[in-house]
Amino acid sequence: MLIAPSPSLKNLIFDVAIFFVRWFLFSGLFVIVLVFPFFSDSIMLSYREHQQEYGQNYAYLILSTLATTLGTVGALAYSYRKQRKLPLFLLQYMKSWNLQQFLNGVVLSTAQILFCVLVLIFGLVSFQFDSIKSIPWAIILFALVSVSEEVMFRGYLLPKLLEKFSLWPSIIISSLLFACSHLANPHIDVIGFTNIFLFGVWAAILYVHHQNLSAALGAHFSWNLLQTFFGFGVSGHAFNGVFRVKQISSASYLTGGAFGLEGSVLALVALLVLIFYFSKKL
Repeated sequence: MLIAPSPSLKNLIFDVAIFFVRWFLFSGLFVIVLVFPFFSDSIMLSYREHQQEYGQNYAYLILSTLATTLGTVGALAYSYRKQRKLPLFLLQYMKSWNLQQFLNGVVLSTAQILFCVLVLIFGLVSFQFDSIKSIPWAIILFALVSVSEEVMFRGYLLPKLLEKFSLWPSIIISSLLFACSHLANPHIDVIGFTNIFLFGVWAAILYVHHQNLSAALGAHFSWNLLQTFFGFGVSGHAFNGVFRVKQISSASYLTGGAFGLEGSVLALVALLVLIFYFSKKL
């Protein structure tokens, strides 16, 4: 049996860099087509001004996230078209989809969030009901976010790294890049960065264990949605949820503060437990 040669480190870095350049260009094109016709004034705003002006505008957030999701698909399509592998790639994705694994990922992330909430309600935070009006829009938004980020970091980057490196170095590198993509997020700190990295490790383990993105997509989707449901920030971004959370304790390392539950050591503990459990299955 012939074994494909491992690419050189130089070629690997070049391929990954070109992929992200293509993603940036495709995403920019789709932003021009999908976002600017409805939010033309957003073109002149800085990143911070975007957060202040549109941070809780679901129409803007959904359109801009759809643009970056299509940018991911466009970058992948171009990469695999060049290698004449696009039809096989798309067929593999469709055949590998597993609803049960997706739901398993949803349940696991839900359990983590509920664990954090149950600890926090004992004198650390309180919740006040707000409205359910935003939940359908939040579902659409976080479905797009999970598809875009999982396809990019676990669907493309991780397998690409596995062409050159062994399993754990590939998981660590892809998860570090995933965490670094959130460095510009508001209120990020060491705990927040660490938790995003750990979530990337866990999602990568789910991908490798199941050999598809189903479980990782379910975990990512519910991780973001449940934080919004309870009124927490998601990676530093505040969204309208069903509840509003009030910080009773000033111990932000427990409550997560403005960054959300991803800024809490409770989430860190929950992620480490799941990483330890699922890593034994690899």
